[in-house]
Amino acid sequence: MITAEFLIIFSIILIIIQTLFFLFYNYRTKKNTDKIVHNFSLERKELLKEIQMYYSRIELRMVQPFKQFEKANNNIIWIVVFTINRKDLLTETIQSLRKSEPDVNILIVDNGSTDGTHELLHEWINTNIIQKVVLNRKEDIPQWQKCFNIHQAFQVLASEKIDYIGWIDDDMTVKKPWKNLIIHALDTLSEQNVRMVSLLNDDIQKHHHPPLKSVTVNQEQGDIKATINGNFVVFPVDLLHIFGLPPIREGINDLGVEDWYYSRLLQASGYYCIAFDIAIHHGYDKSIREQLEKL
Repeated sequence: MITAEFLIIFSIILIIIQTLFFLFYNYRTKKNTDKIVHNFSLERKELLKEIQMYYSRIELRMVQPFKQFEKANNNIIWIVVFTINRKDLLTETIQSLRKSEPDVNILIVDNGSTDGTHELLHEWINTNIIQKVVLNRKEDIPQWQKCFNIHQAFQVLASEKIDYIGWIDDDMTVKKPWKNLIIHALDTLSEQNVRMVSLLNDDIQKHHHPPLKSVTVNQEQGDIKATINGNFVVFPVDLLHIFGLPPIREGINDLGVEDWYYSRLLQASGYYCIAFDIAIHHGYDKSIREQLEKL
């Protein structure tokens, strides 16, 4: 039987608990409110930077780790190329890539070409110009293809021993050798937290991805940056074990594009990339993304 004394004691305890909760909640609320007010007192650019950093940290914690590649420990590099119905541009890209670095391994992912690209890929496989091919039907590929193709390519390469991995668009011309440069840059700049290399660094890239500072590696000038371009990028395979693979369900926007995805993760981790002027991008207004955005 509940007595009056029990009800009084129970009520006092309940009031104490409610008071403590109110004080704690009020303290946390005030602290968070002060933080928001402080953030909004910053310059707009600094505010956006902080918001992006917080978002990136959350995303980094949620990303699914990538299954580890077995390392070759012999500077083995695989480059993935994505293409659809751009046979002539693809030919120039592969010829320049093979001329600049005859020994790198190449995987091409074709997304349903109907312009004779399939026959060309068959010829390249038979003559060992390229090492692997993935052939997709156009109707099976999602609207924004590159992130999806990265998932496909890395699944195909899962059984390979790899030290460095990257991708290049099918509308690029590679001007000079780059393998030793990227290996040396990642090694010598590791203390500056450089973890990725972009081999495209023209004026357009410098505008969209501003340099933080310039450095010289193997007599080649490069720019250390906080964000990357995804047209021709190479990085140690270990980075995938930390960052995982890009999203494939976010459509055509900054959240669903692989370079901005990895840029956010670089910023969240305090890492950087270095960009060199090694390649020419011919398709700034002809990319798959640009065509889809006009629909």
